[in-house]
Amino acid sequence: MDEINKQQLEILKKVLEALGIKPEEIDEFIRKTCEENRKYSTKDKRIQTNENGEVTYLDLSDNQLSGSIPPEIGQLKDLNVLSLSCNQLSGSIPTEIGELKDLTKLYLYYNQLSGSIPQEIGQLKDLTNLGLSYNQLSGSIPSKIGQLKDLVDLFLNNNNLSGSIPTEIGQLKDLTDLDLSRNQLSGSIPTEIGQLKDLTLLRLSDNQLSGSIPSEIGQLKELTLLRLSYNQLSGSIPSKIGQLKDLEYLILSNNQLSGSIPPEIGVLKALIFFILHGNQLSGSIPPEIGQLKALTNLDLYNNELSGSKRKADEI
Repeated sequence: MDEINKQQLEILKKVLEALGIKPEEIDEFIRKTCEENRKYSTKDKRIQTNENGEVTYLDLSDNQLSGSIPPEIGQLKDLNVLSLSCNQLSGSIPTEIGELKDLTKLYLYYNQLSGSIPQEIGQLKDLTNLGLSYNQLSGSIPSKIGQLKDLVDLFLNNNNLSGSIPTEIGQLKDLTDLDLSRNQLSGSIPTEIGQLKDLTLLRLSDNQLSGSIPSEIGQLKELTLLRLSYNQLSGSIPSKIGQLKDLEYLILSNNQLSGSIPPEIGVLKALIFFILHGNQLSGSIPPEIGQLKALTNLDLYNNELSGSKRKADEI
């Protein structure tokens, strides 16, 4: 690692103090981190700098830090990667985070961060990975998140987020993994979600989402996992789900879904888990389900299906 230049070093010391490291221990912390760096290849180093001694990579994850993220973090303007995950950080995410214009990865998961997600996150136009899960964040998902056109992974699960899923989420055309589960989100699933053509994993479970499952979900041809369980979704299961030929996990349990199980489910040859318990589905179990040779888990209980126990056991 190149030496950190004097100006960046002073900023880094302020950041470390705010993160809960005692002032008299900061120099030793930096020294030890630099020593550890020498043991690892470049990709494993916790602090990396460019040729000008400016910090480009800062990984302080799993360090038992218990302070807060200070506004001075925004002065480390050359940062590409910032990871403060798996600590006990509290307080809010500072708006100054939006000044890190070169940031590509931001990981703050498994902390005790509270307050809202700042709109300024929308200024991080080069961001590809955003992980804010397992905190106590509240308020709505900012619509400005739709400006992060390079985003590949978006993890906001296990927080206290409320309000509706912003329609702007449909602008994230490179997204492959979206997890908004275990929040307090309400309203309907936006039809714009069907624009996420590269999406492979979609998890919206354990919220308060209502309305019907949009048929546009059938446009997500790369999807392997769809988990919408433990919401208040109603209406029928859209037949367009039969277009998801790579789908392996379809979990729609504990909603208020009604109508019959569409026979198009029988074309999902990759399906391993098919979980529908705790709904209001009626009619008979389509025989096409018997064509699902990869299926290992089928749960249709607590519905109003005719002959459900006998037929499910036969399948």
